[in-house]
Amino acid sequence: MSDAINPDHYKRLPAEAIDIIEAAIDGSHNVQAAYLQGQALKYLLRLNHKGFQVTDAKKAKWYLDRLIQTIESTKPDPVSPIDLAPYIEETE
Repeated sequence: MSDAINPDHYKRLPAEAIDIIEAAIDGSHNVQAAYLQGQALKYLLRLNHKGFQVTDAKKAKWYLDRLIQTIESTKPDPVSPIDLAPYIEETE
């Protein structure tokens, strides 16, 4: 019987997705950033198990883009930024 609250695609890894997400966001001082990180992780963790790889990857990217904007607007990195432009391919 299928579990609508905790479906199989969240239990295929050595640890359940919720446990991985909670561990990843533990210690975050920004609730919005923690939420966005958790959402991105959710879609990445189930990417190969739900059958909607492109859709889930695009959703994860959307949350990652918002996460980056949130982090950049609230707290700059403690070290000098690295120019990643040569390594980033624009998809828009």
